[in-house]
Amino acid sequence: MRWSLVLIVLAFAAIAGVLRAKSPAVSTSLPMAKPGDEGFSADRLQKVHDAMQRHIDTGEISGAVTLSSRNGRVIYFDAQELADIPSKRPMQKDEVFELACGRRREG
Repeated sequence: MRWSLVLIVLAFAAIAGVLRAKSPAVSTSLPMAKPGDEGFSADRLQKVHDAMQRHIDTGEISGAVTLSSRNGRVIYFDAQELADIPSKRPMQKDEVFELACGRRREG
Protein backbone atom coordinates (compact mmCIF):
# COMPACT_ATOMS: atom_id res chain seq x y z
CA MET A 1 0.00 0.00 0.00
CA ARG A 2 2.86 2.39 0.74
CA TRP A 3 4.37 2.02 -2.73
CA SER A 4 1.06 2.90 -4.35
CA LEU A 5 0.90 6.07 -2.27
CA VAL A 6 4.48 6.94 -3.21
CA LEU A 7 3.68 6.41 -6.90
CA ILE A 8 0.62 8.65 -6.64
CA VAL A 9 2.66 11.41 -5.02
CA LEU A 10 5.49 11.08 -7.53
CA ALA A 11 3.08 11.13 -10.45
CA PHE A 12 1.41 14.25 -9.15
CA ALA A 13 4.73 15.96 -8.49
CA ALA A 14 5.68 15.43 -12.13
CA ILE A 15 2.31 16.68 -13.34
CA ALA A 16 2.41 19.68 -11.02
CA GLY A 17 5.75 20.71 -12.49
CA VAL A 18 4.28 20.64 -15.98
CA LEU A 19 1.23 22.60 -14.88
CA ARG A 20 3.29 25.29 -13.18
CA ALA A 21 5.51 25.64 -16.25
CA LYS A 22 2.55 26.03 -18.60
CA SER A 23 0.06 28.14 -16.68
CA PRO A 24 -0.65 29.55 -13.24
CA ALA A 25 -4.34 28.68 -13.68
CA VAL A 26 -4.40 24.96 -12.97
CA SER A 27 -8.11 24.51 -13.45
CA THR A 28 -7.88 25.54 -17.10
CA SER A 29 -4.48 24.05 -17.96
CA LEU A 30 -5.66 20.59 -18.95
CA PRO A 31 -8.72 19.42 -20.87
CA MET A 32 -11.34 17.96 -18.56
CA ALA A 33 -13.75 15.10 -19.22
CA LYS A 34 -16.59 13.45 -17.39
CA PRO A 35 -15.54 10.07 -15.94
CA GLY A 36 -18.17 8.21 -17.97
CA ASP A 37 -16.87 9.71 -21.23
CA GLU A 38 -13.53 8.00 -20.65
CA GLY A 39 -14.87 4.70 -19.32
CA PHE A 40 -14.55 5.45 -15.59
CA SER A 41 -17.19 5.12 -12.91
CA ALA A 42 -17.73 8.21 -10.75
CA ASP A 43 -18.56 5.87 -7.86
CA ARG A 44 -15.22 4.08 -8.23
CA LEU A 45 -13.36 7.38 -8.38
CA GLN A 46 -14.99 8.29 -5.06
CA LYS A 47 -13.11 5.28 -3.66
CA VAL A 48 -9.84 6.99 -4.63
CA HIS A 49 -10.91 10.00 -2.58
CA ASP A 50 -11.90 7.74 0.31
CA ALA A 51 -8.59 5.85 0.19
CA MET A 52 -6.59 9.07 0.35
CA GLN A 53 -8.80 10.29 3.20
CA ARG A 54 -8.00 7.11 5.15
CA HIS A 55 -4.27 7.88 4.84
CA ILE A 56 -4.96 11.40 6.08
CA ASP A 57 -7.16 10.19 8.96
CA THR A 58 -4.48 7.76 10.18
CA GLY A 59 -1.88 10.54 10.18
CA GLU A 60 0.33 9.03 7.46
CA ILE A 61 -0.02 12.22 5.42
CA SER A 62 -1.47 15.67 6.15
CA GLY A 63 -3.08 16.08 2.76
CA ALA A 64 -3.09 14.89 -0.82
CA VAL A 65 -3.63 15.95 -4.39
CA THR A 66 -4.90 13.24 -6.71
CA LEU A 67 -5.20 13.42 -10.47
CA SER A 68 -6.39 10.75 -12.89
CA SER A 69 -6.52 11.08 -16.65
CA ARG A 70 -7.09 9.06 -19.76
CA ASN A 71 -6.40 9.97 -23.38
CA GLY A 72 -4.94 13.31 -22.30
CA ARG A 73 -8.09 14.43 -20.51
CA VAL A 74 -8.40 14.85 -16.76
CA ILE A 75 -11.26 12.87 -15.27
CA TYR A 76 -10.50 13.35 -11.58
CA PHE A 77 -8.57 16.14 -9.85
CA ASP A 78 -8.92 16.67 -6.12
CA ALA A 79 -7.05 18.38 -3.27
CA GLN A 80 -7.74 17.18 0.26
CA GLU A 81 -6.99 18.48 3.77
CA LEU A 82 -3.84 20.42 4.70
CA ALA A 83 -0.64 21.37 2.90
CA ASP A 84 0.88 22.80 6.09
CA ILE A 85 -0.20 21.57 9.51
CA PRO A 86 1.13 24.42 11.76
CA SER A 87 -0.52 27.17 9.69
CA LYS A 88 -3.53 24.99 8.78
CA ARG A 89 -3.07 26.03 5.14
CA PRO A 90 -5.39 23.97 2.92
CA MET A 91 -3.97 21.80 0.16
CA GLN A 92 -4.19 23.39 -3.28
CA LYS A 93 -4.39 21.55 -6.58
CA ASP A 94 -1.18 23.22 -7.75
CA GLU A 95 0.77 22.47 -4.55
CA VAL A 96 4.51 21.90 -4.93
CA PHE A 97 5.80 18.85 -3.05
CA GLU A 98 9.29 18.35 -1.70
CA LEU A 99 10.25 14.72 -2.13
CA ALA A 100 13.08 12.92 -0.42
CA CYS A 101 14.18 9.34 -0.27
CA GLY A 102 13.71 7.73 3.13
CA ARG A 103 16.09 4.85 2.43
CA ARG A 104 19.68 4.71 3.43
CA ARG A 105 22.23 2.78 1.41
CA GLU A 106 23.95 -0.01 3.26
CA GLY A 107 27.65 -0.63 2.85
